[in-house]
Amino acid sequence: MCTFYFLVPVPRIKNLSELNSLLSEKCNEYKQHMIQGREGTVGMRLFQEASYFYSLPKYSFDTSKTAIAKVNEYSTVRFDKNNYSVPATLIGQEATIKAYGNEIRIHHKSAVVASYDRIYGPGGYTSYTLEHYMPLLERKPRSVFNAKPVRQAIQRDLLEWGMKFPNANRDTVKLLRLCLDYGTDRIIGIKNQIPATVSPTIDLVRSYLDGPVSNGVISVATDISVDNVDLSAYDAKFKVAVNG
Repeated sequence: MCTFYFLVPVPRIKNLSELNSLLSEKCNEYKQHMIQGREGTVGMRLFQEASYFYSLPKYSFDTSKTAIAKVNEYSTVRFDKNNYSVPATLIGQEATIKAYGNEIRIHHKSAVVASYDRIYGPGGYTSYTLEHYMPLLERKPRSVFNAKPVRQAIQRDLLEWGMKFPNANRDTVKLLRLCLDYGTDRIIGIKNQIPATVSPTIDLVRSYLDGPVSNGVISVATDISVDNVDLSAYDAKFKVAVNG
């Protein structure tokens, strides 16, 4: 009954995950609600009734729709008329696709190799993960500016910046690797810090990632205590004459 009030007016959401989060938030708020003619809040009455509930099963029921697909030459698998990328090392091998209401999980030999928001619609769309294609790009850097996974994942202005590097293709691939390691937002922030008059290089970008040394001076104690040593034993051994 409470969900009826939550959905009026009809909420505007982007996907099922957002709707589930909204419903969870509203249900928690509803626990503070007082029902007319009854004692205690909804949350208090729920706590009292919890002891009468059946316990949950030990193992969760797999609600997915499962399919087996072969990874094609583009390093993608197809499900429900849409494509999802997997690591390029799996090209030609079989993968298990588990489709849930709002998520796609792709398994290979019992390990999850990729996960995506499930695509609905007429079909023909491909979701790429840039990291899946990095080994190929590092071997064939000349394809970096035309690769669909790159164009889908990286902002155009960042790619245009990569063209200004001394070795545009190879340096842009290295730039993409930095995006994966440190986050695209951080690399874009560095791009905005470098003056337009300065020719960018990968080493220059890395210098911003490492950060400047806060203090380049090594502090050394000026007051060094030296203990007095009696050297008379050495003088006697080597028969050194002592003045006075």
